[in-house]
Amino acid sequence: MKTKRKTLSALLCILLALIVGTAVCGVTQRSKLHPRSDIDRNAGYDRVIKQCAASEQKTRFEEFLPDRSFAFAVLFCLKWEETPYREKWTVPAYLTTGEYVVFRGKAWPVSQNSGYAVIRFDYTNSGHDLQSVRRMQETQFDKWMTQELGDKAFEQVLIFRNKMKDGADVPADMLPIDYLTFRFPATFMTPEKGLDQQAAKAFGVPVEREKRLRIDRARMTWEIVSKNGKTLEKGRLTAGGKWTEEAIK
Repeated sequence: MKTKRKTLSALLCILLALIVGTAVCGVTQRSKLHPRSDIDRNAGYDRVIKQCAASEQKTRFEEFLPDRSFAFAVLFCLKWEETPYREKWTVPAYLTTGEYVVFRGKAWPVSQNSGYAVIRFDYTNSGHDLQSVRRMQETQFDKWMTQELGDKAFEQVLIFRNKMKDGADVPADMLPIDYLTFRFPATFMTPEKGLDQQAAKAFGVPVEREKRLRIDRARMTWEIVSKNGKTLEKGRLTAGGKWTEEAIK
């Protein structure tokens, strides 16, 4: 009888230890900051950038023309916290979103928004899911970067900012810019070029940047203008992508 009691007591102690250990593990979090070149989770980031495009850029003309939104992100680093059921990722980035329509056999950019942002998403067994995108002014973003991630991470922002100002191509290892896959391009790519490449691939037509397309949804009119704002063509638009031309007075 004493042996059975000892065995039962031992089993109860083991069970209690397992329960306590599980509870402790359940509340433990690990946090780590990745530099731009130390990422091995490539799969699934395209999904996040598509979610950013859908969240941050509306498509306003899809009932009239083929219409899609795209996003391009310059990443500075990634910070993640590991919990029992998910990884919580925080990504400071320069995020550019754009809306493109297909008109007369070309893809036309009709809206674009660029700026600094903090992207947050969760990584679980089901994949990567966007949680929020917080847009920030430059001074607000700089303060957040230095306070939350430190001066070393902020150095990447300064490199990016200087290269954008110079407008020069730089080696890929100097600039963390990509489609959230950390596969660096051969040279520096502007956000506009990144959006154009996505649109051309998605629609299968070239992108028009020499002229601009203006669409007035309320009046159901379209207008093609030159870079200096001169009207070159105009007309009316109907559902299904049909249009009529009007003489320019």
